Amino acid sequence: MEREVLKEENELNLSRDEGMSAGGEQTASCAAGDGAAGGEKTASGEAGDGAACGEVRVTRPLRARVMAWILLGVIFLLLAGFIICLITGSRYMYGMLFLLIFVPVFFYLMLWIKKVFSR
Repeated sequence: MEREVLKEENELNLSRDEGMSAGGEQTASCAAGDGAAGGEKTASGEAGDGAACGEVRVTRPLRARVMAWILLGVIFLLLAGFIICLITGSRYMYGMLFLLIFVPVFFYLMLWIKKVFSR
């Protein structure tokens, strides 16, 4: 019963995301029925790379992964700057604290707005 529900959800996800960019790849698992990694098929019909049974694996395009790493680097630099300003007692400490809170919230809101308008 549970496996049937997962297969239906996977089919819905595959049909919904058929228009993915060229960099993204989706793997529908359990195509062989026994959950073996070698028998899985991707959305294009090729052999998969070993996702677990009952799970859909979506890899992001390279550009999105690079942007995510850059954003993480910016957040960690802001955190380091805030800690340095905190230790030294700099007058820019509150500005760094504001940026440390504002930057992740800003990017989260931008992603949320993009998702809302893409529907």
